[in-house]
Amino acid sequence: MKFSFIEPHLKISGGIRRIVELSNHLVERGHKVTIYHPSGEKCRWLPCRALTKKLSLLPQDRHEILIYNYPPQNKYFTATPAKLKIYYILHANHIVHNRKLILPTYRQPHVLKVACSQWVEKEVRKYTGSRLPIMYAGVNRQIFHPVPRRKKEVDVVFYGSKRRWKGTDTILKACEIGGFSYDFYAGKNLPQKKLADFITKGRVFVSGSWYEGWNNCSLEAMACGLPVVTTDCGGCREFALNRVTALVVPPREPAAMAKAIKLLLKDIQLRKKLATQGYKRSLTYDWRRIVKDWEELINRFL
Repeated sequence: MKFSFIEPHLKISGGIRRIVELSNHLVERGHKVTIYHPSGEKCRWLPCRALTKKLSLLPQDRHEILIYNYPPQNKYFTATPAKLKIYYILHANHIVHNRKLILPTYRQPHVLKVACSQWVEKEVRKYTGSRLPIMYAGVNRQIFHPVPRRKKEVDVVFYGSKRRWKGTDTILKACEIGGFSYDFYAGKNLPQKKLADFITKGRVFVSGSWYEGWNNCSLEAMACGLPVVTTDCGGCREFALNRVTALVVPPREPAAMAKAIKLLLKDIQLRKKLATQGYKRSLTYDWRRIVKDWEELINRFL
């Protein structure tokens, strides 16, 4: 099959990671994949086996399966013919974007809408009135894996995005309340092969997002064997099960977050339990199985 993805860029982000990893596994399965984005440059931070082209070249090519996920690019998606058109919804976009822009994208006719998680599916269904198929993301285990350490360097590790809804302020306040040492990796331009080593320097991984379509960072930390404290951000609910695979706290409540972190730092048995169960849960999200699910879905609708 021939896949064409429309993307806003190929810079570091969870959504772009998902598309590049998906395209790599599609190519591995023998499919032809092209990613169109404004500059057309190759992905610089993650290996990418797909062909990349300038977005301006999109109308010149013929397309079998056309996929997009970034609502402001809907005009390119709508104007481009394809045998099958897919809107891969990576977030409850009406929460983070202007509803007047978003709601028409949910209701486009002759477009297969696919959600990235049960939470996104439930939120979007309020406006579509019908159930959407769900396609998850896998974990790249060459990048995210346990790293044996004799000694941990800090109490808390987190992503550290400056976007307000990522909840970094909540994490910093929680660390201040509890007197926890911490480090984060956003903005440090770490090579992908160094991420697992950095993440595992912490005793606990923390995510503070207000809402997430999926919450890559928490699942990646689980794959590294860390116990996780996360806010109930929606997209984490399938793998972050309170006191089973993680400790889950309300968003924007630093005192509750500090209490959960303190509990994990003191309770060694709970810390080991969540680390073990979280790691096992992360194994559920296997890219090779997920790509086969994509093939089955597309064969059904193509």
